[in-house]
Amino acid sequence: MKTKAYSLRVRLLMFLVALLTIALGVQAVLSYKVLLEESEEIFDYQMRQVAQILARGDDLTSTLPNTADADEDLRFYLQIWDEDELEYASDRRHLMPRQAQPGFTNISVAGQRVRIYTEIHGELQVQVGQALGERYEVAQDVALETAWPMLFMAVLIVLATALIVTLALRPLTRLQHELTLRTPGEMMPLDIRGMPSEIVPLAEETNALMARMERAYQQQRQFVSDAAHELRTPLTALLLQNEAIRQQLDEPAALQKAVAEQRQGIQRAARLVEQLLLLARQEADCEDMADFDAGKALKPLLEEYAPLAGKAGIGLQFVERQELRVHGRPAAFAAVMRNLLDNAIKYTPEGGVVKVSIADDIRVEDSGPGIPAEQRERVFDRFYRIPGSQGQGSGLGLAIARTAASSLGAQLQLQPSTLGGLAAVLKW
Repeated sequence: MKTKAYSLRVRLLMFLVALLTIALGVQAVLSYKVLLEESEEIFDYQMRQVAQILARGDDLTSTLPNTADADEDLRFYLQIWDEDELEYASDRRHLMPRQAQPGFTNISVAGQRVRIYTEIHGELQVQVGQALGERYEVAQDVALETAWPMLFMAVLIVLATALIVTLALRPLTRLQHELTLRTPGEMMPLDIRGMPSEIVPLAEETNALMARMERAYQQQRQFVSDAAHELRTPLTALLLQNEAIRQQLDEPAALQKAVAEQRQGIQRAARLVEQLLLLARQEADCEDMADFDAGKALKPLLEEYAPLAGKAGIGLQFVERQELRVHGRPAAFAAVMRNLLDNAIKYTPEGGVVKVSIADDIRVEDSGPGIPAEQRERVFDRFYRIPGSQGQGSGLGLAIARTAASSLGAQLQLQPSTLGGLAAVLKW
């Protein structure tokens, strides 16, 4: 099931909108509280000033506010008491009870909360009241008026951020476009000049991946080319041998010899194909890694090769000086050791010795003719055989062994042996 991709641009904008919404909400609440506190201070100051002026006995008859004519948002309730008699009330529908103490207090009048300021001057008591709900409405109106510019700025910020994100992601878009236009075999590295530092690691890893793929394609092409070249010779020989058999059907002795040669040719071709497949598997490197004891993994192989060495009159020795732990693919380890044992037994004359030892490294030594120093690296090339060599090998054995050794994190080197022949050394 294909996983639906998400848009980084959309996610960034969603996060930004969420943060701005939270910030605006917090700012609106704080603004409302601050405005409410400040408006209460202003209204309280106005109420106190009005009460003190009236209490001084100034003639304000012509200037006393009429509730019916006052602005609903700024309406005051005024009452003047002389001893116990109410001399004046600005709104008879909202009469406030006489207070015993001067100052501010909150009471309920006609079903609404009212804030009252009382000023006492001798027998004269002046009361100035204001509905608290009206104060809250004023604060809310002011808060909303201040919120609109903030909301407008938030929209501008979102739009600007969307543009900035689009511009910031443009290098990724160019990178995607460049990769989309490439053909399957085009492995040229990406040009990282001018790229943002955040994208450079991605581009570098992409270049490294393409370099590995290019090497793999080159190896595959080389492998197919070499395999076709090497298979051509034994297949041609088989065709010639088959033609010889047809021509010698009436001569039993010659026919038997031709059939035997053909069998040997088939065996060589089968061995070549087997080694080609083994090399392909080693390069594919698809088996799981594991930690294992090299000595325990080697003993079954030595038991397998002991009869072959005995038949050739060769002494096969094994010395394990210490335990050696290896991390890698057991099949790769077996491929290395099989090829080294094959070569050692094949090129050691009758009466010779093949010695396998384990310490910090693994050594496979023989008392054979050895390999000249100038040829010790060349023999690791695929299908390379030493000129004048009497062996019938394909020239793939050591190439397979080195590839497998590399997958184990080891180096395969050829050195002179203390036995007089060649020493193949696996070093970690």
